[in-house]
This record gives sequence, C-alpha cells and structure tokens, in this order.
Amino acid sequence: MQILQTEGPISRNHQKRLAWKPAGRIVPTLVTAVMLTAFLATAPAAVAQDVASGERIWKSKAGCPQCHGWAGDGLASGFHNQGAPSLRETQLTRDQIRETIQCGRPGTQMPHFDRFAYTDKRCYDMTAADLGDLEPIRAATTLQPFEIDAAADYVATKVKGAGPVTRAQCVEFFGQTGAVCDKYPERASAARPEEEKKLSGHRKAAALFRRAGLRRQPRLNPASQAEHEQQGRVLQILHSRRLVQQVPGRIVPAD
Repeated sequence: MQILQTEGPISRNHQKRLAWKPAGRIVPTLVTAVMLTAFLATAPAAVAQDVASGERIWKSKAGCPQCHGWAGDGLASGFHNQGAPSLRETQLTRDQIRETIQCGRPGTQMPHFDRFAYTDKRCYDMTAADLGDLEPIRAATTLQPFEIDAAADYVATKVKGAGPVTRAQCVEFFGQTGAVCDKYPERASAARPEEEKKLSGHRKAAALFRRAGLRRQPRLNPASQAEHEQQGRVLQILHSRRLVQQVPGRIVPAD
C-alpha cells in the first residue's frame, strides 16, 4: 500500500479521500477474510450436524447395529446375524468407509445402499456381470448420497479408533442409563482380552472370516476355470483398495 505525503494540515474530508483511495484493493481482501472467518466458525458446527445425522441413519434407517452392533464393535444386535467386522478397529479411511457403505463388499454379507450400484462401474469400477455370484446384495433401504456421506462421517468420527466400549459411550448412544449399559466398564482398558492373545494364526483368520461373513470356500475353491479367473480379478481389485489382505494360501479381510 502506497503512503501519500502532504504538506500542512489535512482536512477531515481530505483524510477520508486519502483513506478511500486504496480501498478498492483492500475491500476484496477484507471480504475474503470475513468470509473465511465465518466459514471456519461454522465448519465445526456443520461437521457436528453431519455426524449427528449420520448417527440417526446408523441407528434406524440403515439398521447398521443389526450386523455391526450398536457400538460398531462387531457384536450384532440382530439374532439372525453372526456379526460383522469391528469398525472400531478398522484401518479404512473415511472415503473407503463411504465407498463400502455405498457399494457394499463383494463376497461378503455387507450390502450396498446405492440402488444403482453395479448397474454401471461406479463401484470398484465393476458391474454385476463382472462380479457374478460375488455381487453384494442390495440393502432393504436406499440411502441418498448425502445420507451415505453422513453415515461415513459418523463411523469415521465416532466409531473408528474409539477403543473398547465404555459405559459412558453406551449411555451417550442410548440416551439413558440402564441394565444394557451396566455391563460395560467405566473406563476402557488398554490391555487386550487374554483369549484374543491366545488365538493362533489360523484361528485368528477364521475369526476374521466369521466376523466379516466372507464366503471363504467358494473363493479358494472355484468350481470352474472361468469362475477362478473372475474371482481372481475381483480379489485383485479388492486388494488394491485395501479391502482384503492376500497372504500365501489365505485371503484375510482387512481391518
């Protein structure tokens, strides 16, 4: 900004004119700064609103607790399901979580909530014809893109990395105290359960498959060469997206 020098006293009107001269260059910057400040002030509230909306979708519309449990720890609330992977321990990013909600997980019981999934290549760059029997089922409820975003925000913010379930988290979720929450400790323990430590490698893999609902046998023993090649392409894509881990002689679902 250029500073103008004058001789003698300056009138108030002249001061106003001098002060106004650079305003054309300063005003846009000030407006931008004000808008940025307002955005930064409202952004946390907007994110919190998305997370709250995602929690409502998780609880009711999508019915996630039926498979993942209310806490996302893989202890299913439904009597007909063996449970799903623990989302509290997942290593998936927020975008990968969103993709899984939208597209499901091929070869598992995780359904897709996008009604048009696999009608084109929006999901994993694959169609129903590419997946064959590995195509995820369609969820009973369809979620709109903004609802999928909100559900992914909730899982990524409130569930992922939350550690062992505590009584406080239970009370926060259900909104009241009661017997359902009394079984949880007041504080999370850093120690892993002893039975988990004692599991051997192959038993850990079996536990992962049961929690993920993976159809392991069809994958490892395809009925035909065509099915073998098809499943190979599917697994390659899933592995590239870190949805499964491939180790010699085994296919293990990613955490």
